[in-house]
Amino acid sequence: MMDIIPEYIDIPETKPVVLCFCHAGSYGNTFREWNESAADCAFIPVKLPREKENFNDIAAAVAEAAAPLLQKRRYCMFGHSMGALFAFETEYILEHDYKLCADHLFVCGRHSPDNEKEEFYNTSMGDERLIMEIKRLGGTYDELLSDSRYTSVILPFIKNDYRIHETYKYCGHKVICPLEADVGTDDISVSISDTDGWRNMTRGCFTRRIFSGGHFFLYDDMSYFSRLYKLCSEIFAD
Repeated sequence: MMDIIPEYIDIPETKPVVLCFCHAGSYGNTFREWNESAADCAFIPVKLPREKENFNDIAAAVAEAAAPLLQKRRYCMFGHSMGALFAFETEYILEHDYKLCADHLFVCGRHSPDNEKEEFYNTSMGDERLIMEIKRLGGTYDELLSDSRYTSVILPFIKNDYRIHETYKYCGHKVICPLEADVGTDDISVSISDTDGWRNMTRGCFTRRIFSGGHFFLYDDMSYFSRLYKLCSEIFAD
């Protein structure tokens, strides 16, 4: 439990939580800053058990670890990019296998699971193509990508996340909870129309919100978090 949800032991039993799933190649350190800025709910970065290698197996392991934490408290789910898919799949397993239900699921910067769009990069391609992918998405300084000491460490980790992502299988399922899909106007990997399918991924209410910025717009400053935090606080207060 503590490996997947490190902050678990420090959360009061009645405090609502937001489980946060990060993009490929990240351990979600930004979410720690979010958690430190929150008062009446906890934003918890989920550490994916990547040793399992298969996407659906990882989501099942996260759900199993999270279920005891969520049994007697209200919660929301948040995921960005690859993390959006993990948030969706984990929530479905929590609903289906553990009879739990989030107050809200927030997915950001990813097309819907039923959209089998062709990706710019896949793991059959070489490292040069992966570097091009990282540069086009933004969020990483170009000088770091020119440093072999940096790329020798980070590229295998990112490539492994992409490999895990490629093992995902969507089986036509939907979540029960309300779902919000967020996207940046200048996101080069996800268009606004790419998010249309998310409305069919829930049996609850669907909302789409469009923000200025690229794929990593939510990390440009704290304004996205501030809105998310306010919205979650209002949800939990109802």
